[in-house]
Amino acid sequence: MLLFSEYISKWLYDADGYYSRIGQIGKSGDFITSVSVSKFFGGAIANKFVTLVLNGKLPKNSVICEFGANSLYAVKDFASFVAGLYPELLTTIEFLIVEKNPEVAKKQRVDLEDFFDGKVCFNVVEEITGYEDRVAFVYANEIFDAFSCELLYNGRFAVVNGGKIEFCEQIPTLLQKASSYGIQKGEVALGYEEFATTLYNAFTKSYFVTFDYGQDFARNDFSVRVYREHQTYPLFELTDLAGYFKNSDITYDVNFAHLKNSFTESGFSFVDYKNQMSALVDFGITELLERYMEKAGADAYRAEAAKVSRLLSPSGFGERFKMVSFSKGVTVLRMEGKIIFTEK
Repeated sequence: MLLFSEYISKWLYDADGYYSRIGQIGKSGDFITSVSVSKFFGGAIANKFVTLVLNGKLPKNSVICEFGANSLYAVKDFASFVAGLYPELLTTIEFLIVEKNPEVAKKQRVDLEDFFDGKVCFNVVEEITGYEDRVAFVYANEIFDAFSCELLYNGRFAVVNGGKIEFCEQIPTLLQKASSYGIQKGEVALGYEEFATTLYNAFTKSYFVTFDYGQDFARNDFSVRVYREHQTYPLFELTDLAGYFKNSDITYDVNFAHLKNSFTESGFSFVDYKNQMSALVDFGITELLERYMEKAGADAYRAEAAKVSRLLSPSGFGERFKMVSFSKGVTVLRMEGKIIFTEK
């Protein structure tokens, strides 16, 4: 018998867990994410970074840090767009991939060595150490929906016993935490606070942006579900979990109120929260597309525009997915919906 948090952790992160291999993302995998839909997702994030550099808010020798890189779609797209926007930066920045699974990290190192061909500085690490005096631009896509969590119902937490879910555990401290976020039924994420604190201490200054699905309030219902071959299975509709354990993805909606509080309590300043459509437009994705049309022509533009449309469409990724950002060592002012960065 295991607490649900222990069960989902084994499912995803054991040596033979679901995330111990690469290739789950995309048409041939179990699910599609923004990074696999269009290269302009990583391009827009790169444009955000370049803009901060050009405005003098981040140094040219910034560390570009990514969590949850998996198949490396985003970091490759990020680097490719930087090469087009401000090629000089590729000689001064350092890419830092944080990957806890040693086998995945090994594959990532080989892949990046081939991709960068010795021309760009990069590192793949299990934990961030030795960067305390560096400034970083940090990004992630869909990592917080894969943090371990407990399931709460009628004041009790779930255990998994013989492949079946039972609500029988009482955890007073966690129940109090759930109550503080208005959660009476649903997922209670674990580890947000530790992640935020670790990231805060990792760099002398940093800007962090992440995208994920969810909302900034408690749904008070279960969202936990399983993905396999692009089919979605609500967890409580599965009669036998053993057939899905470790060979399919399991996830849940992010409670952004919990995430925001975790970061601000650790010392970060809250910057912004909005849907993915608004965020990517703010990051300059439409201008990048226009620039692409000028260089690649109308036919290539139409093909890429159709992909970007999925990222922005309210019926696609545009509304369901949210962006939240935080900063350490940067003061944020808001004027007419725009964000202006000034040094502390």
